[in-house]
Amino acid sequence: MRLSKIKHPSGGDVIFDRIRGFLSPEKEDNIEEYFLDSKFPWFYHPKTVQSSEDTVFDDFGFHTHNFLLEGECQSPFMKDILTLVDLGKFMKEYGLGDQLYNAHVNLFLQRDRDVIPHPHIDFRNWKHIVILYYVNDCDGDTIFYNKCENDSLMDVEEWKRESPKKGDFVVFDGSIYHSPCCPVENRSRFTLNFDCKVLDTK
Repeated sequence: MRLSKIKHPSGGDVIFDRIRGFLSPEKEDNIEEYFLDSKFPWFYHPKTVQSSEDTVFDDFGFHTHNFLLEGECQSPFMKDILTLVDLGKFMKEYGLGDQLYNAHVNLFLQRDRDVIPHPHIDFRNWKHIVILYYVNDCDGDTIFYNKCENDSLMDVEEWKRESPKKGDFVVFDGSIYHSPCCPVENRSRFTLNFDCKVLDTK
């Protein structure tokens, strides 16, 4: 299958697709239960992005767990996650090759107000596609901006946003600046994030 492309204000035609129904409802439940289990370890980060820029954006602490970082395994849980999500099958089916470079899960806890952190790009200096998987039903949109990797963030504006829905994948060009939002109505927001190098994105 081919991933859809849309017109980005700075990046031109970029991969941006939302995929529903790839996993069975049973598998979706199994993934959510896996991260709710008390045996799964979480690690606290005080900020989502390290930035010295003076902007209108706020930030918040969150919990995370790295499975793969710059191509190196970081966790004994990595094999479980790749199996649960059927990531190999997903990447093959959508023409994403097999060059997985980064993988982690994030947990954002409920806040009493909307908080949007500084826009970021997962990795710089090489082309990649981000696969974002929503683990649970919750609020806390993912915001995408009108700027790409080589742009200044001066006059950055929201371009589009995607709301979490359990079992959905959002696949997008990794050069697009984006931010997660913390949940306000729900207690938690879980997302799996995968970065992969792609040989052919046409």
